[in-house]
Amino acid sequence: MQTHERFYVDQLADVADERLLIQPYNHGTAAAIAYGLTHIDRVDPDAVVAFFPSDHHFANDGAFAAHMDLAFRQAEMDQERVILLGIQPDAPEESYGWIEPGESVAGGAVSEVRRFWEKPSRRVANQLMRGGCLWNSFVMVGRVSAFLAMIRRTLPELLTSFAGMHSSALREIYAKIPAANFSNEVLSARPSDLTVLPARGLGWSDLGTCTANRYCQVRSASLADIIQETLQRVQELRGVHERHEVVLMELDHLALRNDPVMLQGGSDGHVPVPGAMKD
Repeated sequence: MQTHERFYVDQLADVADERLLIQPYNHGTAAAIAYGLTHIDRVDPDAVVAFFPSDHHFANDGAFAAHMDLAFRQAEMDQERVILLGIQPDAPEESYGWIEPGESVAGGAVSEVRRFWEKPSRRVANQLMRGGCLWNSFVMVGRVSAFLAMIRRTLPELLTSFAGMHSSALREIYAKIPAANFSNEVLSARPSDLTVLPARGLGWSDLGTCTANRYCQVRSASLADIIQETLQRVQELRGVHERHEVVLMELDHLALRNDPVMLQGGSDGHVPVPGAMKD
């Protein structure tokens, strides 16, 4: 987002201007994702992309990279569905979204998605945990075409708004389109377009939803530190997946970056700390 420039300008100093997309202001996760995807589609329509919320922390980078390698391989085999990284829960967390997995897909690494449960009550969260459900990390991997098809089935007007647009018209477009939440209005509406890759041992924390009820492994951090850590992680992933477009995203609090297309966004200039809650 334009108001965040002071936080990311040093980290993105080596990025060419044509690879930097800047939102005029936060307007929901669906607009941010659609904006980035339509741009990448014009550059490389066959690309496999991955979205990484940068306000998340993974204590075990090696395990995280290994799961991403599996997700990329699955995306190469299944060109019509998007893969979500589902975190094995260790508590009946009420502030997270949950994924209810279905039948295993051929090969056994991923499962179908039966449905989503968004911020359930403690009673329901206990039931979901006992039933083998997973936390939704919002880490997503898939072909550009798979993402676009899913949005086209749920928010077709959103894609139409970005089709053939010029960057000079972006603020006008944002003023006209309604704000939309990608998880609620796209993912939850199209579970058949998704598969889930279960993950454990990653040491995952969502800094945007740290509460007094849940200890987060990163108690506090500067925005620059968080961006730097996530950029380093993406560079390591790119070393493994040189043929893919690795996309780094933060959608609610910090910054939204794509690589090679970088998209900055967020709702404010504050760093999420324990006690902060997502909208």
